[in-house]
Amino acid sequence: MTDADSLAPSTYFESDSAGPSPADGPRLGAYRLLRELGRGGQGRVYLAEDERLRRLVALKVIDLAAGPALDRFRREAEVTSKLDHPGVCAVYEVGEDRGRSYIAMRYVEGETLARKLSTARRVAEETGRTPSMWTPSVEAPGAGGAAAASDAPPPSRADLKRTLRFVEKAARALHAAHEAGVVHRDVKPGNLIVGVDGDPVVLDFGLAGVLDDEAAVLTRTGEVFGTPGYMAPEQIVPGRGKPDPRTDVYALGVVLFECLTLRRPFDRPTRDALFTAILVDDPPDVRKFNRAVPIDLKTVVELALEKEPRRRYESALHFADDLRRARESEPVAARRVGPLGRAVRFSRRRPAVAALAAVLAIATPTTAWLGATYVANRPKVLEQERLDREEAAEFALDDAYRAVSLGLKDEALAGFRRAREIRPEAHEAIAGAALIRLRSADPAGALAELEAAPPETRDAFAPLRASALANLGRLEEARAAAQTPASNTALGWFVRGWSAGADDAGPASRPSGAAYAARDAAYRAVFLSPKPRRLYYDHLAEAALRVATRGDVRDLRFARAVAESAVEQWPDDPSGWFYRGVAAGLEDDVEAAKSHYRRALELGGSRMNKVARAHVELNLANLLADDRRPEGHAEAEAIYRRLVEADGGAFASAHRNYAAFLQRRGRRADAAPHFARLAELRPDEPEPYAQLAVLHLEDGRADLALAALDRELALRPRDPIAAHNRANALGALGRADDALAAARFAAEVSPGDADVRCALAARTAQAGRRD
Repeated sequence: MTDADSLAPSTYFESDSAGPSPADGPRLGAYRLLRELGRGGQGRVYLAEDERLRRLVALKVIDLAAGPALDRFRREAEVTSKLDHPGVCAVYEVGEDRGRSYIAMRYVEGETLARKLSTARRVAEETGRTPSMWTPSVEAPGAGGAAAASDAPPPSRADLKRTLRFVEKAARALHAAHEAGVVHRDVKPGNLIVGVDGDPVVLDFGLAGVLDDEAAVLTRTGEVFGTPGYMAPEQIVPGRGKPDPRTDVYALGVVLFECLTLRRPFDRPTRDALFTAILVDDPPDVRKFNRAVPIDLKTVVELALEKEPRRRYESALHFADDLRRARESEPVAARRVGPLGRAVRFSRRRPAVAALAAVLAIATPTTAWLGATYVANRPKVLEQERLDREEAAEFALDDAYRAVSLGLKDEALAGFRRAREIRPEAHEAIAGAALIRLRSADPAGALAELEAAPPETRDAFAPLRASALANLGRLEEARAAAQTPASNTALGWFVRGWSAGADDAGPASRPSGAAYAARDAAYRAVFLSPKPRRLYYDHLAEAALRVATRGDVRDLRFARAVAESAVEQWPDDPSGWFYRGVAAGLEDDVEAAKSHYRRALELGGSRMNKVARAHVELNLANLLADDRRPEGHAEAEAIYRRLVEADGGAFASAHRNYAAFLQRRGRRADAAPHFARLAELRPDEPEPYAQLAVLHLEDGRADLALAALDRELALRPRDPIAAHNRANALGALGRADDALAAARFAAEVSPGDADVRCALAARTAQAGRRD
């Protein structure tokens, strides 16, 4: 029930001469006391049995002589009896017996959050590792069969979710109390029971400190009281503001910070220093102590810990809703405060210090202090720089590979160079640069890229090396490279996956063997990687979605699971949200897809590469283009126009989709220039010529249609539709014999098409061949 360490049978009633015999156990009223659960300065809590109903209860007992504590004790019984919520410990009965008052409450099997935190801190100190509060080794320290402290696993995303779920449910329980007109005013880990089902139960409405076994001192100035480390600023300074539900939100924000970091946001050696820090200092960045905390969750914590109540969450319910959003990786309602806003608020709290800081900003720094700080923090700084380099290199690789997918050679090569400059051991950049050069018919350049690979990684690049050598005509060397044993490393499978993906030229109706090979190799790369890699997850998501686009529902479920897993790992990274959007679009969940794309753009901000941003915006525009609302069409067109005008109009996919959008709306004259520009950018693609031919035929421009069809048929010579349209164009130009020859060719390549046979008859008649 509490975080008290003593579970020995109580001797509290041994002096009661009127009590029952020791063999029967001591009693109080109708309750037989079984054992002590915890104690405070003026009372104790027992596990007891209600002999009338044969049920276990928690019996809280206090001496009538305790003075002011008795008033709070009665107030607790009064206010708690008003509450009916599974997250609030219910009161069964209030009574007195032999000079002692008691409250019989629901007995909740479990332990306090304070004990879990204490055990987790001890494990961290003993092992140097941050354990999970939710593992059995932490939940039951020293219990039979429990894992040793040194075996405590590091926190995971699942642990973070359990923490958020616990605090969310506590916030909803407090909101129920607030709705009933009750403000707790002493929310802390010692007053939150973790039930056997993992759900919280809130204790001690009105009896601050009775079950508190911490060293905290309670303030009792009038009606203002609480546990200092969890007190809101309005509780500390009388007259600053009357405690209200937002006071409990602040305390629960402190509890959340402590669960995420195993430390309180403000912890000072004296009460006065602690109160000063609560009143004037900004809480530390929670991500400084736990890098697994997403940026959105950091914003939620900061909003709950706002010093001014009017800036906090309006209610515990709003706090709970944002915790749910953070847990489910949805956008939260909270918004971050910028540096200027923080500076303004600090100046209001400490005007003298703010003025002095302004003077010191242009004065000579305290060199000795800075030097000492630099030396002390040097290892942390170096580690942070290493992590920042890894993240920057991963972003550069991700952007470069996306450019590869879009056929943007220069952007891809620049991204790969940037990745290797940031982090020379980013070997995936070597594979990517070789791949883009192979696609650009530059096998010598690809081979030069591969020669730069360290010897220990060259086996991983064997497939690319074999392709480059074969294209150079060095067949013996190519065969030797192809026979190199496959590298069973994450890097090796990653390279094989991208190589297979580059060979995927299957029909649109079903995935090719290369598409499946690419997906399976990407899966092995993710599985074999020593730690989660954003690049590998993105590659797997893209390969899985490529299969799902032309596959069955099982392939789609797998692709969606990969995208959701990426968001779980990196909730602040836009790539995972982008792939979630693609998966939702394939499932026809258009609104979810649009929401995910918008989230990706919001998270990307200024750090998102322009190619990646354009890719996300294009997908969003395509969904908006199919929207039934006019405002959706207007937004889609605005995005299309921005994309086709960017970078000198070099984004081919934007021209393709914008032209199709305009064509569907009957704006043929507006669509034609974009199909023409697409043909310039993709001269080896037949589709833009086909679309131009249709538009010109509809507009009566048979000469332009014929030129486009000749280009299309040069790229796909036996296309029946192109052959049929060419016959129509020649007929419109009055070239009867040529039209007849074209119609015969169309009938040859598509003998079962009735329209083609009818057209052949018409062209025969036009040529005067009535027979």
